[in-house]
Amino acid sequence: MTKSVKRIRPMRWLDDEVFAKVERELGLESPNETLRNRVDSCVFDYIWFSQHRPPYEAAVSDRLDAINEAALRLRKTLTEDPIDAAARAAAKAAMDELFKKYHGKIIPRDTLRATMRALHDKLPDSTTKVAVEELLSDGDDKALQQTQSERIDERAVCNWVKWQILHRTGIDVDDLAEQLDQLCAFIDAREKSKGGRPRDKAWDELMLNLAAAYEEATGKQATVTENEHRAGAGERYSGPFVRVAAIVDQEATSAVSFTGVTPRPNSALGPALRRVLKSRRTRERSKTN
Repeated sequence: MTKSVKRIRPMRWLDDEVFAKVERELGLESPNETLRNRVDSCVFDYIWFSQHRPPYEAAVSDRLDAINEAALRLRKTLTEDPIDAAARAAAKAAMDELFKKYHGKIIPRDTLRATMRALHDKLPDSTTKVAVEELLSDGDDKALQQTQSERIDERAVCNWVKWQILHRTGIDVDDLAEQLDQLCAFIDAREKSKGGRPRDKAWDELMLNLAAAYEEATGKQATVTENEHRAGAGERYSGPFVRVAAIVDQEATSAVSFTGVTPRPNSALGPALRRVLKSRRTRERSKTN
């Protein structure tokens, strides 16, 4: 004789009284275990995600911006000749000062040439100095050739550093620079936060899943009915699905009240449900196309 095994009902987040209210709204005369399991699963997911909320988008954007800035600096350090970088900075500062002095006026040719000559004398040997010398060249290429030959040593240092990094760490500097470019491109292309109150994605998913459970139990589409004349009574938005959503919203948000979330009044619940249902229909259409 085999003993009967007593079935243990899984713990539920909503009690029988709440399920009974939902079932009455749907016109169901007896408990519907399938509906109860689906709704309870939706509420569990909502509670879990409410306890594990993602960080604010603004904080994520700030961190990515900092990473982007650091990546750009590192790429510049890995690939840019420091001597040439210093020369370009000095040239820019000198020209900015000249343009500021003659703002809105034509810079005299002699003044410009004298500035370029003084700048050339101060610049370290670099491609920038070569470019300035080409502008001032009087046909004597000796100094130019000497500067270019000294650039060979700079390239040798750069190549030696790259080889040492590759040999000691296995990191190819050129590949790393390309990956940094990809990282910066991703951050630049990422949609920035527009500010304002972040949308509660967990609540949206709760209502999306509730709509699916509602349609499965009733065979009817989840809809929202609007009557402006009932706005004063707090019943502007109505219909079986709205009433069921209000019950579940009340109970689910009570379970996560520690997060500061409160049940939506009818005036806010109706538009929110319409938005969620619209996104659901859009998602379904995209799957069939």
